[in-house]
Amino acid sequence: MARYRGRIDSLIIDEVQNVAEMQHAALAKLITSECHVLTAGDIRQSIYGFREAYPSIFERAAEDGR
Repeated sequence: MARYRGRIDSLIIDEVQNVAEMQHAALAKLITSECHVLTAGDIRQSIYGFREAYPSIFERAAEDGR
């Protein structure tokens, strides 16, 4: 991951409501204080709760900035 952190300026994540906690944790390792993150999705359309994809993960991240 360290190899990529310095090379990524921006991340765009579509359908963010379907990203699971494990995926969120992996993405978080790529983000630095200089990295811009754009997420798009609709928290009312989450369909992957069975694989632990909860929209609240990104809601908290957006509020906390982490």
